Parts: sequence; C-alpha cells; structure tokens
Amino acid sequence: CLFSAMLRLPHAPLAADAADASFFVTRVIQRACQMQNSLVGVVEASLTSLLKHAAQFDFQSMRVLADFFAYWLNLWEGRMSLLEEWLSLSIPPACVKVFVRHAFEKAFRFRYRPNLLELLPDCVIPYIPPEPIPACPYTAEPPHESLPLPGAPPPPPAAELPLTITSYPGHLEFLEVQKLLFFSFRQPGDAGRQAQKAGAHSRGASNVAGDREAALDEHEAEREECEERGEDGEKEEREEEREEREEEREERADREDDKRAWMQYKLAKLLRGRLHRKTWKKRERRSFSESAEDAVDASSKRGLNDESREEETKDSRDAFEADSGPYEDDEEGHLWTLTDLSQVLVFALLARGLKTLTHSERLVENYFPVFQFLKKGASHKAFLEMRPATLEAAGDDEDARDGDDSDTEMEEEADEEGLTKAERRSQEVEEAFLKAIFDFWKHSRQKTVLTVRHFQRFDVVSKEGVVRFVFDSLTPTDRDDSRVMELFDLLLQLSIQEFESKKETALQLSQDCSDDAERNARGKAVSAAVEALEAVQTLLHFIVVGFMRELLREDQAARRASLHARLLYLARDYGRYIDVSRLHVHIGDAMTDELNQLLTVSSQVQTQYFFLDREPGGLLGSLAGELDEQREGFHAEACENGGL
Repeated sequence: CLFSAMLRLPHAPLAADAADASFFVTRVIQRACQMQNSLVGVVEASLTSLLKHAAQFDFQSMRVLADFFAYWLNLWEGRMSLLEEWLSLSIPPACVKVFVRHAFEKAFRFRYRPNLLELLPDCVIPYIPPEPIPACPYTAEPPHESLPLPGAPPPPPAAELPLTITSYPGHLEFLEVQKLLFFSFRQPGDAGRQAQKAGAHSRGASNVAGDREAALDEHEAEREECEERGEDGEKEEREEEREEREEEREERADREDDKRAWMQYKLAKLLRGRLHRKTWKKRERRSFSESAEDAVDASSKRGLNDESREEETKDSRDAFEADSGPYEDDEEGHLWTLTDLSQVLVFALLARGLKTLTHSERLVENYFPVFQFLKKGASHKAFLEMRPATLEAAGDDEDARDGDDSDTEMEEEADEEGLTKAERRSQEVEEAFLKAIFDFWKHSRQKTVLTVRHFQRFDVVSKEGVVRFVFDSLTPTDRDDSRVMELFDLLLQLSIQEFESKKETALQLSQDCSDDAERNARGKAVSAAVEALEAVQTLLHFIVVGFMRELLREDQAARRASLHARLLYLARDYGRYIDVSRLHVHIGDAMTDELNQLLTVSSQVQTQYFFLDREPGGLLGSLAGELDEQREGFHAEACENGGL
C-alpha cells in the first residue's frame, strides 16, 4: 500500500503530486522498520518485485522509485543484500542498470562519497557514477613521473605524452582572461573609509578602564547639549546623517559600476584582439638598446640625415613599446575563431568561480554583457557599445578609428531556414557556450543543470537554444543522460511559473479598471500572459518533436523503450500545455501507432483531468474573452483610421 501511494498506483503520478512522495513514504517505511526489524526483508522483497516490471515503468515512476532507493541507501548505510541479488548473480536487465545509476546519482548528493563507497559491495562499482569534478582542458595536471616496473615497456617519448598545462593551445589566453574576472568591484578606498569610520566610532575602546571618567564626562556633556537643542535638533541631525549615508552609498555604487564597465570593456578588447589571430607563445625578450641600435645602423647605411634618424629611432621605440608584452603570436599555433574564444571565456569563468555555484553565478552576472558582445560577433559596432561612460567623456576616439566595415556583411537576406548571418552566428556562439558548460561539468548532472540555469537567467543562452543544442549537437549517448531530462524539466517549470505569474497579474488588473491608463495596463498584462503561454507551448513542442524524431529513427529495442518512456512522461505530466493539433500537423504522414497513442494520452489529460474542453478560453480562462475584445477593438480602430 505504501509503494502504491508513493507511485500513485494504479493511477499514473503527476509531477506536482509526486514531488515529495518518495521522501515522505521513505520516512514512514524507515520508522516501521525501526519498530520491527523483520519488515526490512519485506521492503526489499517488495522493491525487487516492483523492479521485475521496471521495463513497463514510465520515466516519472522510475525516477520516484530511484529517489526512494537513494534515501533508503543512506538510511540503512548501503548494507542491502538485494544489491548483490540484482547485480552480481546474473546479468541485470537494462532497466535495472538505469534504475541503479539514477539511485546512486541521488545517493551521493546526500552522503559523503568516500563513506558511502566503503559500505557498498564490489558488484556495484561498475554502476557508480564518476566523481563530480570539473573537466577543464586548461587546468589539467601534468602526468606524474614514476619509475617503470621491471619488464614494463619504456615510457613514451615526450612528443607522445598528453597535452599538459604548459602545452595546451590557448592556455596563455585562458590565464589572461581569468585575470580580468572579478567577483566584486568595490574600490579599496571604500573599504578604508568604512574602516576609518568604524575606527572613529570605536576609538578609545581599548583604554576603557583608564578613560572611564573622561568617557562619562563626555557622555554627560553630550546629553546636556542634546537637551538644550531639543528633539527638533536631533531629528535634523538624523536626517542629515541619513542623507550623507545615502549619498555615500550612491557614490560607492557609481564607482563600482564604473569599474565593472571598465573590466567588461578590457575583457571584450582582449577577446576582440585575439579574434582571427594565432595563439600566444611566450616572447623572447630583446633589450631596447639592441633594437634602437639596429634601427640607427640601418638608417645610417641608407644615408639618412639626422632628422630622419631621430624619426627612425622614435619609430623603433614605439614599435618596441608596442611589442614589449610578455606574449607574441605563434606562427605554428591555433587560429582563434569566435566559437573558440567563446568556449575559452566559459572555461575561464567556471574555473574562476569553482568554489561554489554562487561564485560562478556572480561572475555571469558581472560579465554577461561580454557574452552578448560575442553573440554579436565581436564586431566593431558591438565593441563601441562596450565603451565605459568615462572613456566616452574623455573623447578618446582611438577605438572608433580602428574600426572596420565588416558589420555590414551580416545585413543580408535570410537563408533557407529563415536565419540571417547574424542570427546564425548568434546560434553558433550560443552552442559554443553550452558545449563548454556540458564539457566542464560532464561528471555532474546537478551542476550542469544549475550552471545552464545561471546562463539562461541572464539571457546568455535561451531556452530554445538549449533544446536545439541537445538535439543537434549532443550524441545519442549524451542525450540518454539523465541530466538532459532534468534540464528540460527545469526549463519547462520556469516557463510555466512565468506564465502563471503573468496570468495572475492580468487577472488582478482585470477586476477593476476605470480609466484609460488602467485599461492599457490591463491590455499589456493580458498580452504578456498570452505570449508566456505561447512560449511554454512552443518550448514543449520542440522537446516533444525532438524525441519523436529520435524514436522514429531508432532501431534498438532498449533505446526505443527509453525514448517512449520519456515521451509518455511528457505527454502525461505536461499534457495540459501540449498543442495536440499542432503536433498532428507537424507529424503528418509520419504518424505511427505509438505517436498516436501519445497524443491520445495528452488529449485525455486535457479533457478528463483538467477539463479544458469545458472551460471557456482553455488555459487562459476569462483572459481569452478580454483578448478577443481587444482584438476587435484594434480591428475597429484600424478600420476607422483607414476610412478616414
């Protein structure tokens, strides 16, 4: 009965109902087993019996049961005989392997990894997920040197060793990008002023015992002075102090914003300067005297006069200053492209904010304009938009003079897919961002999802771009990873929450509207709710169509069953928002019995669970009628203007 309640059997569970069911039922079963130890065997037998039918489980039921088993592993410290029964006595079916992997991924979130590994039997080692450590190619440690064993083959030559921290192409650019990434832009003087104020308020605290009488006299004098001035004087002083604090806070915020703009500008300048250039290598330094003497000797041989020599020496000095940096282009190096620079920026940001996900989120918040700059192609026009206000006020037009006219190349007609060059380029850069995130956190499902959420929150990547990347850029093996469905769930839930919030706002404004301003605000709120609903339906449509295409192309029975389980989960749990008629038109002649069954499930959810066919306006409710009234009003107004 408890397992039936957890899985909502015989009825299929919904995401809203099954959110906390596994945790609640686990606590109930744990308490019952503590009161009577013989129930542990009964629970194990029940779980084994359920897993015999795991091939018929949908995605949500499998996930809920895996969450329960993850809690159970931590509560009973992994000492369960059924692990050996499932995995060591015979070849387990594919569904059991998937179940165990999902359970271990969740279990290692609840317990310290080495402690849980000590408790698990050896037969589960092949199914344990890798440790969630980052995989950054620019911070890889060089291989450790060790003596070969007797009789072992000789070690490979240095040329055949894997690339290390000193030889990976682009490592120098990676280090320079990291130097420009800051978590905070507070000026050192601000901290000093705050410390000075704090010290002024606490001055003399270390000599309290010796200066007690003086402090009492000073306090009495201040009290008498306050009594003489009265309460009005105290209020005026408090108001003045409050105004001073506000002014200081605004000045400090302006200084931080200015420094943030400067660091964003410097980072954009560095990336733009490396575009279509070779990777750096360390420069072989030459002294200025040598370069100047060479220039003077060359000019004297050509018979130049003294003035020409001075100009030549000055030019050589300027060239030396321009080339005096620690790096130079490697003629045999890698040529930087826009997507390569985009990935380096993401790798540097994630490696810099590796301490916690909050640190990486703060870096994304501080530097998201640089990501937008790369999505615009790092063009000259986009670079000028990055200029700080203080630089524009100074009237320095060096960046404007160094520009080009390459931006006009992007203003062409759309291609076969309806995308211009600028839109195509933006998609490619966005895919490069996502590829770097997935590669960096390829061993951690949770951190992959949360990092993508940070980038999506600041519009660095779009929800549709994430779906496009999953189906167009990932391999089938990577798409089968559980983090893909967890990521899709997150994106859909965020879109649904946005729609519900805008719908609630529109309903509140619709209750009482008297003047034209309120009616205009209501009209905008209704339009925003409609757009949010269309965004949910479009995002869900892309996800469902992507899985349907894979299902039609797949030949392996095991993977077809997995894809069908995912589609059934989407058709049932998100059936309320699926546009069934749009899917019918999109599938067309490729309709099969499996796809028709999935669309039937979504229709039944809409009509038999949410009763959308009985509610006027469907998901919009009463807002649909107001939207029709607005459209009729706009149409009538357009006709009147046309008649006039």
